[in-house]
Amino acid sequence: MGGLVMQQPATARLPALGSVDLERYVGRFLNTEKVFVLLAGAGLAPELLRPAGARPWVIVLVIVLAAIGYHAIWHYRRNPRSVRSLLWMLDGFSLGLAGLLPLIMLLLASTWASNFALYERYWPAYASVAAIVFVYMAFIRGRTYRNAMEHQIAALRVGAERTQLSAQEFYDDVLMTEPGAKSAMRDWGPGRFQAIIGPFVVGFIVLGATNGRDGVLFGAFVLVMIVGVPLLLAAVVRRRISVMRALGSRDITLVPDMYS
Repeated sequence: MGGLVMQQPATARLPALGSVDLERYVGRFLNTEKVFVLLAGAGLAPELLRPAGARPWVIVLVIVLAAIGYHAIWHYRRNPRSVRSLLWMLDGFSLGLAGLLPLIMLLLASTWASNFALYERYWPAYASVAAIVFVYMAFIRGRTYRNAMEHQIAALRVGAERTQLSAQEFYDDVLMTEPGAKSAMRDWGPGRFQAIIGPFVVGFIVLGATNGRDGVLFGAFVLVMIVGVPLLLAAVVRRRISVMRALGSRDITLVPDMYS
């Protein structure tokens, strides 16, 4: 069909969705299956090398958490135009990370660290702070964020009634509704990443110099527990609420727009 040239999709393993923005967004997740395999190995290694012997329930837990993240991405590859599959990919990715990261650190500390008592003794404090951050991020954020969620739900309801939604509409009205989301995606790059990670790296270096390797692991665990885990879980809860309120058991098919 002469005259119409379509731009190549952002990743060769993903069919053209009709939105360069959405393809780039999805492409960030599609190649992370191996990450969950590596995380599973990182969790199983200290448990299998544990002096007292491996605990079967821990091995099963590590495998299940890794399987959640891996399966969500695997499932989306087979249903790339399904909104439910795409949103489950995001949620499965978040759930897998939220479970695996603190668990791996706990397993490493219990097997090799000399300060494991800090993890056990103050566990209620870490869990309480994480719960407060989670509740705030999931349910109490200001009107701007509540309005963004309602806008997301309205867009999904429109798509459910039509049984389809353009890829660009989905990207703009569902994925990028929260304040600053678009600019964060547009401006994200090595410089921004370094600016965010840099202070933490410096902090961990200082912690390592004063408290050794065990201190670095403990600092990373606290940061993941009270910031990373509640943020990931809050995002999952908000998406699940939107899906339940807008879609129920229905699905939406993403349809392509012409590239500009």
